[in-house]
Amino acid sequence: MRAETRKHGSFDKPAGGAQNPLMPLAVRLPFILLSTVSYLALAILGRGGFAAFFSVPALIALAVAFCAMSGVRFSPAEILAPGCARTAATAG
Repeated sequence: MRAETRKHGSFDKPAGGAQNPLMPLAVRLPFILLSTVSYLALAILGRGGFAAFFSVPALIALAVAFCAMSGVRFSPAEILAPGCARTAATAG
């Protein structure tokens, strides 16, 4: 039988007040790196190779911004959305 869940915003919480554990960084890190590198590699290949992609200054800026935004994914959800974590803790 399936456990009941209560919805709070965009988070599912198991009934009874138990909290879903966040995925640890050691598990998230390979997925983040693999997805970032593969997505950037597809963009480079689609443009015609490494030299063709990085010869355009706008694409260099785009690649840097993409890597910076991927780095934000390393931080836990509580840091990115402190209001949601605080509300979820007091709602139960």
